[in-house]
Amino acid sequence: MKKVLIVDDEKIIRYFIKNLLEPHFEILEAENQKTCKEVLQANKIDIVILDLKLPDNDSIFELLNYIVKKFPKIKTLILSGIYDENISKEALSLGAKGYLLKTDAEQQLVNILKNMQLPQEIEIKSEGFKMEIGGKTNSIFIPEAPEYQRIYELALKTLSAGLNILIEGETGTGKGFLAQYLHKKLCADAPIITLNCGAI
Repeated sequence: MKKVLIVDDEKIIRYFIKNLLEPHFEILEAENQKTCKEVLQANKIDIVILDLKLPDNDSIFELLNYIVKKFPKIKTLILSGIYDENISKEALSLGAKGYLLKTDAEQQLVNILKNMQLPQEIEIKSEGFKMEIGGKTNSIFIPEAPEYQRIYELALKTLSAGLNILIEGETGTGKGFLAQYLHKKLCADAPIITLNCGAI
């Protein structure tokens, strides 16, 4: 069975991608650059799904460059919360095999993995998540767990009433998912600005 390494500092993203790919692949995880390198050294990895913006990266393409140079046989897919044409082009020119948006990862993964001629029949299911659809650019996965549903409903009602919301929580608890959900529900035509304060 081929091995996939998911590299993202958000636990909920790793959980989501892991659910999509099992049982077709053996899944390994890393939350930062240091752990990623350790996993790569200790295992024969076939595919890396990589978030470029990790807290211990000195530069956005540092880890991608490392993987491409040290492990040229590994196929690396970039995972991003927002689409940036310049970053996408640069990543592909450096050796990445694809650029995935977190909000549209399910279908993109199916297409890319089939093009890689990996498992011939790939049926990807996002158990634990459901998809709110509003066109390709307005699709987002939200957790189905009752606790998350209550939080999403309360946040949407609060924001709909004209009040401001401050989303707090530990890394990997889904703050970004909630922010994108609220944005797409109430102001999808306006821009959303994402800033990783921990990386500043």
